[in-house]
Amino acid sequence: MKDTHSRWERDGRFARQAAGLVLAASLGWAVPGAMAQEEMGEEPLDLPADQMTTQPEEELIEFSATSEPIELMALVDFVTEELGINVSVKGTITGAVMFNARQQVPRSELLPLLEALLAQYNYSLTLDPVGIYLIQPASEITQSFEGVFATTKIISTPNVKPTALKAVIDPTAGGGGQGSSKISYVDDLGIIVVTDTPRRVRAIEELIKRVLAEYGKTTYTRIDLKYVAAQAARERAVTLVGQGGTLRGTFPGQDVGAQTPGTASSIDNLADRLTIDPSGNALIFRGTDEEVAQVREVLGIIDVATTLEPREYKAGANAQMIANIASQRGLGEVQNLEDTNSAQNFFDTRFRGNQNQQQQQTTLGGGSVMMVDAVRGTILYYGTTEQQEQLAALIDALDVEQEEIVIERYPVKNVDAIELADLLQAIIENQTNNDSPLLPGSRNNQNQGAGGAFQRFLQDQADASENAFDPTSQNSFVTAHEATNVVIVKAPGKLQAQFARIIGELDVRRPQVYIDVKILAVSNTEDFRLAVEGQISAGQFFTQTAFGLGSPGEGGAYGDPKLPLAGLGGYSASLIKSQYVPLILNAVQTDTDARILSSPQLLVNDNEEASIESTDEQPTTTTTVGNVTNQVSFAGYESAGTKLTVTPSISEAGYLRLAYEIELSNFTGSSTNGVPPPKTTRNVRSDSVTIPTDTTIVVGGISVQDSRKTIVKVPGFGDIPILGLLFRDTNKITSEQVLYIFITPRILNDRNFADLRLLSKGPQEYAGIDSGLPVLEPTPIELLTPAAWRTQTEPEGEPPVLPLEAPATEEEYPLIIPLTEDGE
Repeated sequence: MKDTHSRWERDGRFARQAAGLVLAASLGWAVPGAMAQEEMGEEPLDLPADQMTTQPEEELIEFSATSEPIELMALVDFVTEELGINVSVKGTITGAVMFNARQQVPRSELLPLLEALLAQYNYSLTLDPVGIYLIQPASEITQSFEGVFATTKIISTPNVKPTALKAVIDPTAGGGGQGSSKISYVDDLGIIVVTDTPRRVRAIEELIKRVLAEYGKTTYTRIDLKYVAAQAARERAVTLVGQGGTLRGTFPGQDVGAQTPGTASSIDNLADRLTIDPSGNALIFRGTDEEVAQVREVLGIIDVATTLEPREYKAGANAQMIANIASQRGLGEVQNLEDTNSAQNFFDTRFRGNQNQQQQQTTLGGGSVMMVDAVRGTILYYGTTEQQEQLAALIDALDVEQEEIVIERYPVKNVDAIELADLLQAIIENQTNNDSPLLPGSRNNQNQGAGGAFQRFLQDQADASENAFDPTSQNSFVTAHEATNVVIVKAPGKLQAQFARIIGELDVRRPQVYIDVKILAVSNTEDFRLAVEGQISAGQFFTQTAFGLGSPGEGGAYGDPKLPLAGLGGYSASLIKSQYVPLILNAVQTDTDARILSSPQLLVNDNEEASIESTDEQPTTTTTVGNVTNQVSFAGYESAGTKLTVTPSISEAGYLRLAYEIELSNFTGSSTNGVPPPKTTRNVRSDSVTIPTDTTIVVGGISVQDSRKTIVKVPGFGDIPILGLLFRDTNKITSEQVLYIFITPRILNDRNFADLRLLSKGPQEYAGIDSGLPVLEPTPIELLTPAAWRTQTEPEGEPPVLPLEAPATEEEYPLIIPLTEDGE
């Protein structure tokens, strides 16, 4: 052993820093030799005993205890001089070390000791390719791939996915803080690339080797199953060991190792290592021999023959309800079967590609179970013999025979079968068009929500207990045969009576409404014009007024005498050939009185919309201006007339609610050169108005008065009294328009249509149309004679017994009943 005390004493600087060296040695290396090798990632040499005795003893360097810390740079200088190596230091090394006790370090362990002490202050010790040791901050290391002081290493992970080791390596590598390792996981090549200080690189490499060594101890074992399906056995085994929460699905991108919130953690990882063999009914387990034995024991408890027998029961539309009752009585859980015949369901269950949707947990319960098929109305029950008897007794007590689906046809006499079928089907499917005009009061209660009329219809029935009308789209369907006006209903037998009663209540003849509308439009227009136009020409002086009464004529120039325009209306006078005062005067007054009466009439069913329209069309033209000639073409028609749209609703009190829209338009004049005259349009609309029947009511009116006076004059001269008339054009227009709308509704509800025939006589006679009905001649019929009222046996001396109101004799009042030709 070399004594180092003399060396410390010869160097005064080292003597002053002795206490610091002692502290550094005690913190970095407590055990010499083998422990130093382990820190560098090297396994201690395991040599035979005879070889170990022949090795020369390695020189030890002893550090004495010091009472004062020394600078870390002093230790660097000491190791450099002791080992005879070249060391390059980047920057200034700060920090101090101290040995609290005597420490002996083999000479070969001086560099590992220095490396450990430098790492405490985030410095690294690397070896340059030229043989110079570099001391620099840990964040500024350079890449080197060879030797103990390599800063970058490529570590292979045979048969193990590199990213699977991420959870083990990242905490050791520094967690991303200052001086943390740069680690890349390359799954495609099965390697891990680590870049850090040599000390950390060796530590990470050693950690990976130890993890792979533990992984190499596991083997794959195939476990065959006999009675239970592999997937069910796996899930039951995982649940049995208390790891059922791991079966939950995860969102795409979610860490598979993250625990689902609200679930209990488990120390068992069976779900991660137990998989299903797709080639047979078996499971494949990865683990050690002891773990395989434990898994076989668990699966042996699960893989046993079942004691439950399956039976199918007809339960009708109440299959779900019966299964729920049986479940409450402890006969097992309930599972619903989906409709696999539905194309939409097939798409939803197999091709739904929403990546953000969480996967549903697969639950395989144990014990008795009832599989409910709501479409077929059946229950498939897995249970013991005693449980089967209890379920059969429950179904018999509920009498499900009435749930059998049957098809019935119902002839319809008064309404349209297709419309009625659509209404019933909408009620079955709970659609929003249940307020059909076939339902009583539907139009009057539209603000009470969809289906309100039908609910009120059921509530109006006498026996509320018989109105349990609850068909569904799974067990009921309604359609119509248009040719025979028949409604066809497919539904359970117990609902057919309800359908028959509803159809009977809706298949009634609805009353009709005769709408008589009078639209009166009266207008009066007065138009007056007085205009005077003149000119004066005296030598070089010329002046004139222009109000559109005359022109110089063809080829005339400014200053030529004017000629009156052809076609001036009203009174015209002119002074033409005077050299000085040519004068043109025009006076015209137009009075227009118009009275338009339109009388549209409609016959419409209650709660139905009807419309009538009478229009006058005027042709129009389009003129295309060309370079030489103009081309005139047909441009369609412009229409005007009367249009009436009305929807009546009869109330129970006999008044009417009307929704109507009236349009009255007319041309004021005649067309000229393909241009129709001006059109006047008047619209009146109401979504709801209430009026009594057989009464004429004014429902709308418009009164418009228009008075206008237009004067075109020469400023100054046109304001001169009387004389100013020669310098102005005066136009006065006064118009007044009045529009009234009268509606007279009449409810026609006679069973024999007598009111409708009577209402049609007037229009038939006015149009000269024969009614086409034969004349009915009365025919007398003898019903009973007075002798018929006598009793068969009468006591002698007593008058005959007559009824309280004896019929009159034929002579007194003959009874006459009119008959048709066929005797009906």
